[in-house]
Amino acid sequence: MLSKAEEIFLLGQAQAVFAIQANEKAFVEQHVPGTRSILVPMPADPVEKPEPGLDDRILFVGSLTAPNVVGLRWFLSEVWPQVRASRPHAQLLVAGTVSRAFAEPVAGVNFAGLIPDLGEAYREAGVVISPLTFGSGLKIKLIEAMAKGKAVVATPITLQGVEQHCEGAVHSTSCASKFADLVAALVVDPCERKRMGAKALGVVREHFAVEPVHKDLRQWLNADPD
Repeated sequence: MLSKAEEIFLLGQAQAVFAIQANEKAFVEQHVPGTRSILVPMPADPVEKPEPGLDDRILFVGSLTAPNVVGLRWFLSEVWPQVRASRPHAQLLVAGTVSRAFAEPVAGVNFAGLIPDLGEAYREAGVVISPLTFGSGLKIKLIEAMAKGKAVVATPITLQGVEQHCEGAVHSTSCASKFADLVAALVVDPCERKRMGAKALGVVREHFAVEPVHKDLRQWLNADPD
């Protein structure tokens, strides 16, 4: 573990620092002004058109990390019962190693773990959730879901660093009841899911596809070293 001062010192030894989101780029610019800061988020490969998926199908994708485990526990305890109360046939697929943290069965939830075709899971999902309650850095699964043309309901923590880009393309709230209402409304509204998916794809193509993501990096690599 590094202290803030130690991290700033080490960053200052570099000719350039690659930041994966705007907040981190701003940190380097503020604290290490002598080092070049270059924004290089994880690039995404957007699908051609929105994929509204199936009614009552919800997807969470995540690895076995503390933010994913804690966020999913919050969703299952505070949000999921409300969703099921209004949509008794709603089904949640939990994909990825985060499933290992949940030994007890939950009604309507399939802790699938690693699955052979994540693309199929995305295509079938009507709504993708990202209920993170803490964490830092770019939330890669958020960008991945948007690149799949999906309707996404997320917490504000998930959107940290990309709030401005995602405004209007992702539903966001930290309130359990509101989160449940948003999910329950979307799982029965393919038209709204399609609209949100189209907005999400627009955001990805403008800000997170390969061309825009690597623009500043290419300029730095091609610059005259003198």
